[in-house]
Amino acid sequence: MILIEFIGLDQYLVGDVSKVLTKPLANVFETNPDEINFYAPNAQIYHEGIEQTSWYTIIRVFLPEKYHPFEEQAAKILIDEVNRLIINVRVEFHYFNEHHTYFHRNEEFPLFMKDNIQVEIEDEAMLDEENDDDEIYEGNVFKGVLDDEDE
Repeated sequence: MILIEFIGLDQYLVGDVSKVLTKPLANVFETNPDEINFYAPNAQIYHEGIEQTSWYTIIRVFLPEKYHPFEEQAAKILIDEVNRLIINVRVEFHYFNEHHTYFHRNEEFPLFMKDNIQVEIEDEAMLDEENDDDEIYEGNVFKGVLDDEDE
């Protein structure tokens, strides 16, 4: 698995970037697109007290050692794509030994959710609009929790 983490880029933009970059990166790494995932934490970079989001971004790529020969080409693809969103970018590659990774796949479900996958709700009570409880609770939600202050 290859994990690409963005620090200092708006987390919602990473979804768009992943749509564009998954297949080209899979081609560079000569692997299946299912092996490439993107991580978008709500993480900002600060320099001298000033937030640097989209001004200075670090992209960390975590991947097995076998992909080392493709590093330069992958960095170029990453930089070329995010260059329209980021002023300055740093790409770091962090390698790990695949012998220390474990994976379990639940065969009852697809490996990843896709746009065309829908969830079917079997409990019709959840769909019944008459069961909506719109009443506002005006009591003390902390009664019995706080020491004798409520009584």
